[in-house]
Amino acid sequence: MVTADDAGASRETNEAIARAAADGIVTQASLLVGFPGVEDALAGVGAAVPLGLHLNLTEGEATTGSVPGATDARGRFLGVGRVLAAARLGRLDLDAAEAEFRAQLERARAAGLAPVHLDGHHHVHVFPGLFERVCALARERGVPAVRVPGEPARLRHPGARGKRLLLSLLSRSARATARRHGLSVTDHFRGLSLFDVVGGHHSRLLALLEALPEGTTELMVHPRPGPAGEAEVRSLTDPATRAALDRLGVRLATFGTT
Repeated sequence: MVTADDAGASRETNEAIARAAADGIVTQASLLVGFPGVEDALAGVGAAVPLGLHLNLTEGEATTGSVPGATDARGRFLGVGRVLAAARLGRLDLDAAEAEFRAQLERARAAGLAPVHLDGHHHVHVFPGLFERVCALARERGVPAVRVPGEPARLRHPGARGKRLLLSLLSRSARATARRHGLSVTDHFRGLSLFDVVGGHHSRLLALLEALPEGTTELMVHPRPGPAGEAEVRSLTDPATRAALDRLGVRLATFGTT
């Protein structure tokens, strides 16, 4: 499955995702609530592919007004680095973070979305102390699947090795946790090594596809405005990409079809 993150971030992001779905290999997307393009994403991207919910603690403003350890006095999120540090040091209010996730889910449902999966903006759902709560929330609210963003650092793909190592460690027991809650997960995850790549993006994508392991894999992508996002759109819509999938016998899927 190929998941485009950040639907709802802006109209331009939605347009890039819709193009990568209509003319390329994107099969699903993740929606950010509380951003300017949400209604446009529900009407456009949501009509083209299934949508999950992109839980957020790092960008914009909290739906609940305050999450100690993640927001400032005005309810604005402090950014991924500070929130991760707070979580690792035990300074993130986990109850407040869970309440924020719950509020975002209810806001999405009120807008008409029945999410097919949960994942996290900047992968916050696997920050220390949060994944068990996210899985319990998914089970309670009937969301059938969650993302496990562990992409092994030992792979020879260039780029994002530090992030891959960190997320592999944070996701180490996540699949077992999700399955214990009765949730669907993929066997593998890829895409961190493709983020923000401009030159050579298509060749990196093809090399990644050639090395896919057996089983189900979620490929995370970020079609969006700007040079890096446009490079992703070009790669995802290039006929050679679809031809490579056909040659390799890779079947495109969604969380609902695995």
